[in-house]
Order: sequence, then C-alpha cells, then structure tokens
Amino acid sequence: DSSIILILLDGGSMDRLPWPVPRQLYSDILGLLQDWGARAVAFDILFDLPSVYSASEDSIFATIASKGNTAFVMAMLQREGSDIPDNAILDVSIESAVLDSAWFCTPPNSKIAAGASILGSTSDRQDPDGVFRSVRLLYATPHGTAPSLPVALAWLALDRPFLSVDGDRFTIGDNSLRTTGNCRLQLRYHGPAGTYTSLPLADITASLNARATGQPSPVDSTVFEDAVVLIGYAAPALYDLKPTPYSPQCPGVEVIATAVDNIMNGNYITRYPAWVSIFTALAVSLLSAIFLSAVRRIPLGALLAALPTFILLIFSLFLFRRGIWFETVWPASSGILTILAGGIFLFSSDNWKKQEIRTAFSQYLSPDVVAQVTEHPETLVLGGDKRYMTSFFSDIRGFT
Repeated sequence: DSSIILILLDGGSMDRLPWPVPRQLYSDILGLLQDWGARAVAFDILFDLPSVYSASEDSIFATIASKGNTAFVMAMLQREGSDIPDNAILDVSIESAVLDSAWFCTPPNSKIAAGASILGSTSDRQDPDGVFRSVRLLYATPHGTAPSLPVALAWLALDRPFLSVDGDRFTIGDNSLRTTGNCRLQLRYHGPAGTYTSLPLADITASLNARATGQPSPVDSTVFEDAVVLIGYAAPALYDLKPTPYSPQCPGVEVIATAVDNIMNGNYITRYPAWVSIFTALAVSLLSAIFLSAVRRIPLGALLAALPTFILLIFSLFLFRRGIWFETVWPASSGILTILAGGIFLFSSDNWKKQEIRTAFSQYLSPDVVAQVTEHPETLVLGGDKRYMTSFFSDIRGFT
C-alpha cells in the first residue's frame, strides 16, 4: 500500500540528532505531519519514562497528539505491570473466540498516554525457527479487548470502523480476515526490508528547520497527504530488527507496516487447518503406494509414485501465489517416505522370491531355465503349462 510511509530513526539520523531524541522534536514532527495531511500516525517507540530534557515536553507531545489520529505503543504483560488504560480498550464484539490474555501492561507515561487516540501492543512471538510470520491482533484483558498496534493504526486509518470476532473471522469495517489460533493473522510480506517508502527521521527534522527559516523543504510533503505513517527504530544499536521470510534483519516497524497493509486491504495469507494437511498426507501416501505397486519394474514404479508429490508441490505453489498457504511438509514427506519404504520392501521381496526359486529348481533344471523362471515367476502355475511340442529321444553312447 503506497499510502503507508515509514519514518525511521536509522544510524544516519542518530549521528545527526541528539540522543535520546527530545520529545519536543517528536512533537514538532507530529505537528508537521498533521499539517501535511497525514491520515493517521503511530509511534513504535515506548515512551514509558518521563522526558529527560524538560517536564513540559510530555504534556506538549500529548496535546499535539490529541489533535489528530495518533497511536502509541504499549507492552502487554502477564504479571507485575501497570493497569491497562481506558484508551487501550476497543469495543469489540467477540463470540466463541479464544484470545491470549494479558493482565497488565507497560504503557507510555501518563501524560503522553492521555493524548493518544488509542494504544496498541507489539508484544508478540516469532515462529519456532525465529522468523516472524504472523501477528496477534487482539488481547483479552480484565478490562476488555485490547488491540495490537497494527489493529489500532488500521482502525484509525479506516475511520474507526466496527470491529468483531466470530470464531476464526476478524472483521474490521468491510474487511473480513481469516485468522489462526488466538486471533493471529498470517502475514503476507511484499518484499524485503525497504519495500515500503521510508524516510530518515533526520530528513523530517531538516524539513522542520527549513520551514522555520522559510527555505524549501528537502522532503516532498505531498507524499504525506492522506498517508498512514509509522515512526520507529531502524538502527542496529536500538535492537529492534526482526527476521522475516525475506530479510534476516528487518526493522520491527516494517513488520508492523506489513500487518497494517494486510489488515487494511485484506491482502494476507490464509492458512488451511492442520487436519487438511493430515488428510492430504494420507491421500498422497496411499496414491504413491498404489502407483508404486502397479508397475513391476521398481525404478519405473518409483517415478510414477512420485507423481502425487510432484503435483502437490506444484499445486501448493499455485495456491501460495494467490495468498493461500497449503502445508506441504507432511504430505510431501509422507509421499517420499512411502516411495522409499515401498521401494525397499518390493526390492527385498523380489530378491527373496528369486532366491527361493533358485533354491527350489536349481537341483533339477538347467541354469538357463532357472534364470528364465526367476525373471518371469508368473510362469510358475499349478498344473504346468499345456502346449504342443516335439520331443526327440536318443540313445547316448556310454551311458546306461
């Protein structure tokens, strides 16, 4: 979504700006974005401590934030934290939904939190291999349902529509999203880090200075008209880089941007339930076994038996390019293991039959006949083989 723009505190900005960045600077940048027509702004920065520069900075920041659609981040906790603020709760209709719960949070300090349109959480977990492929959308709390930061920002950007959860369906306005367990959304990444339009925080600061001195802005302000803006960290020293399927190090704020994009446009990845994968694995294994045993020659049978697995992989790739994740690991593995196990069994069985035939007939048949029977054991039938033949009998000299 080209309307999503990132403002990043990267390494270059850290070299050009004081550290920690004054809240007054964030306030001025937020006011500038509002003047440029930004639709909604979210800070992926936890302002939990008071300003180290001035006691009034946080109040000014909150005042400017309250003038527009502004979301701030909070951290959800299971124990030992602050109570969850009222503006972190959404009126969400939930029916038969199971959500991860949180009892406390680490919100922005009270002055900044008071100016937020809504607070959203980024507390989440990665997949077992350490890659972020999904995000949690909602949290159950003692005070009600709290949103994640992507949901909070999308809710503001879509003009605060009706929200509801029904089973695995999460509805936000006109968009109905299919989720997985605990109301998680499978993310559809559109590329590696840097896919979304991004600007260094220092460049926006330069625009502030240019406006103050009447100079032309170094940043094209028109790109922020009706934009959804996320402000966050990108410098490695700030430890907010996350591994994604495209990039081993992607700014966490860009992962959130991907989630906002998916939610706003309904462009996400649908994942089939586990039972579909199990059923497919059984079907592929059965077809592979049938095809393997249908052809007597084991190499040709193995090629034929691999056909179901090959078709499955092509079909899953076709679905994935259309936003559907069809689990292929178990079905493909079952097909491959069936071919290996079946091939070993048939090879061993064939060798055992040939050895049995050699043992039984080598004592009273010529080696040529034994070899022929070994290669064509189907000729061994009870009652023999009736055919017209010519026999020649001859005496043998020196043999009685």
